[in-house]
Amino acid sequence: MWLAQDMGKRGVGLTTRVGIVALYAGAPALLEAVYYGHPEEPLGAALCIAAVLAAGVKRPWLAGVLLGAAAINKPWGVLAVAPVLLCVSGRQQAKVLLPAGAIVGGWFVSSAVVAPARFAQAIHGAETGLVAHPQDLWWPLAHTVGVYPLPPEIVSAHARQLAVALALLAALVLALRAYRSREPVSVQQALALLTFGFALRCLLEPAPHDYYELPLVVALAAWEERARGSIVISLIAAIGLSFDFRRINELQPAIPYALYLSILLPVCALLVADMLEYPRSVAVRVNPAMTR
Repeated sequence: MWLAQDMGKRGVGLTTRVGIVALYAGAPALLEAVYYGHPEEPLGAALCIAAVLAAGVKRPWLAGVLLGAAAINKPWGVLAVAPVLLCVSGRQQAKVLLPAGAIVGGWFVSSAVVAPARFAQAIHGAETGLVAHPQDLWWPLAHTVGVYPLPPEIVSAHARQLAVALALLAALVLALRAYRSREPVSVQQALALLTFGFALRCLLEPAPHDYYELPLVVALAAWEERARGSIVISLIAAIGLSFDFRRINELQPAIPYALYLSILLPVCALLVADMLEYPRSVAVRVNPAMTR
């Protein structure tokens, strides 16, 4: 609702505003997250996007609180750190990091003191994926042990770190480009970077589930309405990913694998193109208010 209200202030049409609320409330991945008992997925997506939006309207303290909450909600919340920091000026970055660091630091210390065994288990348990799924980039490298296909050990151990590293590399490139062009990073670019990080998580995770796509789909919609004035690509991605996991997942693995890549790879390419060649003139032609 906050995003839809902001869209109205920027002159986005009623159809797109209603569409994004409907997508957020009724995305198939959201229903799967509820079904499988993972409310932290939609919560994390909301916190990450809200943190970027708060940074974009120059509310660094609020952005920091939201960012810290996102990071302790789920480890992939760290993918929002760079987009939020790039959205604010150098002086305001400290106002973001202070509350975020206090929340994360307080959670680490209290968890380690109160329940050290469970804390260690939670930290190390987030580092490995056990069973390979056709919906990931590494599927052709999987091998079967017993009845379950397993990803290569190195992939299982380091795929998530690779996703974060590539997202960080994209952030550094975006920051360097902004520095050389002397143009600040826009909210649109920050949302593109956030969405790209979520896409990398889905693409490189060796054991993804359908609710993993929720942060990607909702962040993609938040970016697309600013970049294109619509959410058509986001709707197609949401429907296609749901179809991939639900309808054709029982077919030959090559089919869901091909469909998964045919959705995620173009999305990644579109986001990278937007970050590297930010088309201000195109945005102006679509709607002058969207450049704000």
